[in-house]
Amino acid sequence: MESYIFEGLIYEIACNAEKILSLTAAVMACSVCLSVPAFAAVGGDLIYIDGSQVKGWAWDSDAPDTPQQVKIYGYADGSDQPYHFGTVTADMYSDRAEAAVGSANHGFACALEWDRYKGKSFRVEAVVVTSDGERRVDDALYYDKTGDEGEVGPGVGGGSASTSTAGSSAKRGESLGIFVTTAYCNCDNCSGGHGKTYAGTIPQANHTISADIDIYPIGTKLMIGDTVYTVEDKGSSVIGNKLDIYFGTHEEAMAYGRKEVEVFSVIE
Repeated sequence: MESYIFEGLIYEIACNAEKILSLTAAVMACSVCLSVPAFAAVGGDLIYIDGSQVKGWAWDSDAPDTPQQVKIYGYADGSDQPYHFGTVTADMYSDRAEAAVGSANHGFACALEWDRYKGKSFRVEAVVVTSDGERRVDDALYYDKTGDEGEVGPGVGGGSASTSTAGSSAKRGESLGIFVTTAYCNCDNCSGGHGKTYAGTIPQANHTISADIDIYPIGTKLMIGDTVYTVEDKGSSVIGNKLDIYFGTHEEAMAYGRKEVEVFSVIE
């Protein structure tokens, strides 16, 4: 009898010890989870830039109905020290935001006074001010403030080499769908250093685009954002819903990378 009582006591102690260890492990796991900050899931994009403003949209999935504060920064001529162009509220209508997150009122616009800033070529970025700090939205835009100041599309520099859509009668037509877009320039790495396009023209930033000419023949106009491009080039890998956008410099082309964008036909 005493042996059974002793063995039962030992078993009960062992069970209690196991429960205590399990509870301790659970408490430690909760402590670890609580100590890891939950960063805001920020979405958005810079869409358009010209001689007077930059436009985009920004959204925080943790606060989808709250207009976000957005800071606009510009890096001149490759500098790592930015200018602060301004802080704006993302509460304007944006069809790009509506397509991305189902709510249209996440757009913003920031006025730009280029004469106030030293430098020629600017990389422009936007960050959302959250409780966790500043979170950069995807992509950046580039602007060259010398020469003719025209409208510029995603990542495309302005300047005298650009063809502006300002004052054009072209209007956005029907959506052609979501395309994969890449970027190239006229250097040896991107295009073998050829000075002309397949159409025999001199490529221009904010104008020339490479497409599948079996679907979009040479001369076809396509709209990305607020910029009208003309199909003047082709490429062996540019097939179907893929486009290659011409940039004035290799740095801009590399910075653009690969993006999925909605492409529209053009009504003239």
